[in-house]
Amino acid sequence: MAASEAPALRAVQVQADGSLGGVEETGTPAELQKVAEGSVVLLAQLLGLLEAFIGRSLTLRMLRDVWPKLTLDETHFSNDDPS
Repeated sequence: MAASEAPALRAVQVQADGSLGGVEETGTPAELQKVAEGSVVLLAQLLGLLEAFIGRSLTLRMLRDVWPKLTLDETHFSNDDPS
């Protein structure tokens, strides 16, 4: 799903522990930058799915537990227009 928005992710696989494997083998610094940008797309899509399944309130509560310093004032987990 994220690979359609971030083609660099096609060379990457999600490992059992949730990390991204194959990143080191992608090559040049420019390719690594594309993978990093794609990782943001992947995370946003996963958070959007989580929000769809368990709701926005619980998703935000879980994020605050994991990343207490994260600012979540205007968080949007999808590409949809927030208005």
